[in-house]
Amino acid sequence: MLMSWQRRLRGLKTIMSCFKTLGMIGIYVGFAMVVVALLTMQAPRGSVNYPNAPWSYTPAVPPALECLISLTVQFFGLYLAILLVETYNAVKLDGQRTFLQDVLDQAKDTVRFCPLLACMFIAARLR
Repeated sequence: MLMSWQRRLRGLKTIMSCFKTLGMIGIYVGFAMVVVALLTMQAPRGSVNYPNAPWSYTPAVPPALECLISLTVQFFGLYLAILLVETYNAVKLDGQRTFLQDVLDQAKDTVRFCPLLACMFIAARLR
């Protein structure tokens, strides 16, 4: 039998977990908007020397930026999956660990170096 303060803490835990999830989803939506903008951005018509030109030239996305986007999607995708599984376990299973949570925790090792590699690709691009 749960005491009243334990029920209140359980409700507070659920509310805080929902706030954490909503905040993280906001960050991920912002990240997705930046990636979509990078991939779909078009140059305006004309140029500095000929502003009324009917043509436009949009350069291709550089390979270093493609690699950076790929690493970032992998990194954020894994941590979003971990967050969602932990939230589900906290709300529905009272914090018990599941097999999926163990698998995702093991997968953290595969994306541990993504931020370092992303910095390396940016440095290679600046060179």
